[in-house]
Amino acid sequence: MLEVDVYLNDLDAQAVRVEVYANGVDDGAPLRQEMERVGYPPGAAGATTYRARVSASHPVTDYTARLIPCHEGVAIPLEAAHILWQR
Repeated sequence: MLEVDVYLNDLDAQAVRVEVYANGVDDGAPLRQEMERVGYPPGAAGATTYRARVSASHPVTDYTARLIPCHEGVAIPLEAAHILWQR
């Protein structure tokens, strides 16, 4: 289980998608899994907590959380500058 706190401040949570990303194993497709909004961390104004259950086929260090713009019907390329990567 992975959990991250995201500081959206005044940004509408519906305008973003929080995902866990990992490169593919043995030339397989990369893993992209949407994280679920689960609440608000105590004492962290403007933050939202997201959680995802991930596969043990990757070490936990292979996973990176990312925040991408979200709008129905719009495809966002992986290299888009508007994607905010955790690292």
